[in-house]
Amino acid sequence: MQCPFCFTTNNQQATVCASCSRFMQGKDCPQCTERVPEQASTCRYCQHAFMNAAPIYEFKPFLVEADQFGTFIKKGRFLTQKINMSPEKIVITTPGFMGLSQAEEEIPWKKIAGYNFHSGIMWDSIIIETRGQTANVISPLSKENSQHLREILTKMKN
Repeated sequence: MQCPFCFTTNNQQATVCASCSRFMQGKDCPQCTERVPEQASTCRYCQHAFMNAAPIYEFKPFLVEADQFGTFIKKGRFLTQKINMSPEKIVITTPGFMGLSQAEEEIPWKKIAGYNFHSGIMWDSIIIETRGQTANVISPLSKENSQHLREILTKMKN
């Protein structure tokens, strides 16, 4: 078998080239275009997660909004964060100055490394840790909303 990268002739059963050590068989990563084994769930070069498997935990998409009074007290603004949860990803929408702009962060479940939970007297906050990105803070949440988000985060990462 001839390597498609360096054109070295290899053993017919070889999956890795003896000369350049690149995979000759498998699938190409859509992010970095490197070839990885067919069964790979993550690219070994750029850490791209292949979406082969269905989500571990199925749930109906829902929208959670940060507490308006808590947002005013803690952040001095009336516009609140909105968190849209779906089985594919989390979308956190944070309004800018006077609602003239907004930041929208999409976090696929495969990029989530974990989360931290901080409980306050009146409101809670959740910090979502991601691979290769900065942490996302969702705050201030009512006790009921934070409990619901924590249940989903725990079930999706187990």
